[in-house]
Amino acid sequence: MTTSTGQGMNDEARQRLAALLELENEVMYVIEALSEDYRGEASRGMKDAFECVKKLDLPENWIDQMIDMLNEAVDPINQRDLVTCSRKLQNLRRRLANEAALMLGQKNPYAYCYYPTFTPIEQEAGQ
Repeated sequence: MTTSTGQGMNDEARQRLAALLELENEVMYVIEALSEDYRGEASRGMKDAFECVKKLDLPENWIDQMIDMLNEAVDPINQRDLVTCSRKLQNLRRRLANEAALMLGQKNPYAYCYYPTFTPIEQEAGQ
């Protein structure tokens, strides 16, 4: 089992964790811009988040889910519904946090039933 410091993680797992944290940082930047009502900055941050996802070396099904979740936030930001956009991005951020916790062998910080990991729990249990 992996410890919270990441000891015992192989290089692939470390790269995945770093990729998740990079995307989480991009998403948090957009959420912070939305909270300050900086819609223009948030829109630019969304573009950066999409670019970040596309360059990540993660499983294709994870990438598809992440892009779908980012796409769900595009219409609200274009319609100036910053609260809804922020909520959509919070869902993605919480799923990323749960995935990172799973990789580190820690308890999920957010309820799995609402914010499932990108790795199906059955697959993780079988490893």
